[in-house]
Amino acid sequence: MDERAQREAHQLRTAVGVWRHSDRLIVVRGDERLDWMSGMITQECKSMRAGESRYAAAVHEKGKLFGDLFIHCANDEIYVVAPEQTAQQLVEHFESHIIMEDVEVTLDPMLWVVTAQGPASEGLENTGSYLADRLGRGGRDWIVRDEASADALVQTLVSLGATAVSEEGRELARIEAGIPRFGVDFGTTNYVQEADITRRAVSFNKGCYVGQEVVCRLEMRGHVRRQLVAFVMDGAPPPPGTSLDQETGTITSSAFSQELGKTVGLAMVKWDIAKERKDISLAGVVGTLVERPIQ
Repeated sequence: MDERAQREAHQLRTAVGVWRHSDRLIVVRGDERLDWMSGMITQECKSMRAGESRYAAAVHEKGKLFGDLFIHCANDEIYVVAPEQTAQQLVEHFESHIIMEDVEVTLDPMLWVVTAQGPASEGLENTGSYLADRLGRGGRDWIVRDEASADALVQTLVSLGATAVSEEGRELARIEAGIPRFGVDFGTTNYVQEADITRRAVSFNKGCYVGQEVVCRLEMRGHVRRQLVAFVMDGAPPPPGTSLDQETGTITSSAFSQELGKTVGLAMVKWDIAKERKDISLAGVVGTLVERPIQ
């Protein structure tokens, strides 16, 4: 990572950074949208009021992920902020589960997400925004009607004190925070528990939803075969896909953190390593498992 990315990651840790997000917007309308939505994702939606948000996941009947989501509740509709890679699949999945409900699901290509992340995001003008903590340090999303308006909002937020951050800067900040990314650290072949997002994304006190049986069974069993972990180690960042020693796991993300003077990253490792917080190693270099590389 270059110096600019290091500076931007510092801003995201200590102040606020802003960018136009690549995730897509699925809009859910209809009088039964809240009850129906609650039956489609891992979080409870029935009690949501306008202006509220949830972090959740969508899984299919066999429990594998369509992606992690932010659910933003407006007055007459729900905005589902979904990964670009699977947004269309998710719409088709949603539509296949509309039986007699008064619900309409649309992937709106004109809508964009502008997000501000960092502890100082609360200090920005937040009219019309939704809470969306993407890096574990506080954050907000704005839903904007077109690409030009999204870019204009980014500039407005910069004028209010935010820093416009690049893809490299926010990737470094994400890895330093130990936050997994769909399509990079986990994907459609994984379960919620493997992605290590269960505590943030799943309610075990809500009603039924598609895929619930598998999610609950894995939770009751107590473990999956593998799980994402965050680590810190010396040496250069290994490329994604690099196998750990003794075939104990695979690197999914890594970067050099100037803040720590070390490599930070995420890896998908065998369950016993994740559970017992064992050290990992790569070509003999030891990596320490941590809750998050930088607190």
